[in-house]
Amino acid sequence: MISLKDPSIEVKNVTCILGEWGEDKSNLSLKLRKGIGEIQYLDPYTGAYLSKSEGAKATYVVPREMRRGNMNSKDLLAGWFRSSKRAEEVMFLLDIPDDNLNNISDVNLSKVYMSPLLKENVKFAVIEDFFQLIEEQGKFRALKYLFKILRSKRMDALLMISTTDLLFPCDQIYVMYDGEIVEEGGGLLHPYTMALNNSSTKIGRKGEKLNVVEVGRGSPSGCVFHDYCQFLKVDKVLQRKCRLEKPPMWDLGASKVKCWKYWHQ
Repeated sequence: MISLKDPSIEVKNVTCILGEWGEDKSNLSLKLRKGIGEIQYLDPYTGAYLSKSEGAKATYVVPREMRRGNMNSKDLLAGWFRSSKRAEEVMFLLDIPDDNLNNISDVNLSKVYMSPLLKENVKFAVIEDFFQLIEEQGKFRALKYLFKILRSKRMDALLMISTTDLLFPCDQIYVMYDGEIVEEGGGLLHPYTMALNNSSTKIGRKGEKLNVVEVGRGSPSGCVFHDYCQFLKVDKVLQRKCRLEKPPMWDLGASKVKCWKYWHQ
């Protein structure tokens, strides 16, 4: 398990961060990879606490930007694993073709960059949102191979995604907007979460429908999302409160959410 204070999250089993990719997610990835800030690592196999340096060395990041190049996949994997035989075993397991990186598909390229998760010293995984950069059907194929690795090694992983379609394998879910956790759990209750989900799906406790909105940077005053909130636009009581006061995290049972709409519930 990885415990981080800012933002306050625990990475255990498969933990998902839902939200559009941006500087906040990039900084979070950096913190986990380098052990920056108030952070604790707990070995998922022994239960022992690891030092920051030990935890950082045991963490592998599957990058969002996956470079190609004039090199064969087998040669790259042989360098990573320091063994041609082990590279062949991994390629067989993940069905990676022995071809030039410039010629393979986006899905196969993602499998190449996932493969270091199979190294013996890797105990924690951080998966940046590369899914957003590959075609729709490829996302689910890439996710299938990723979870084949995570489940086989029983490692703790943080999966960053920007679409609710990929939430189904998550053991716990955090929704992050502009560096702030605005929802915990799978209720899809926060207006930002609803905006991500899409306008055609009925969600929320009363089955609200929201139009797709253009979302920019958060507000420094009041609720961080109030400039784009559909609830605020139709509720006069919320208009003043959301603009001036930061909401606490309301505990609604299955989910927790930072939104003034739920303050009487």
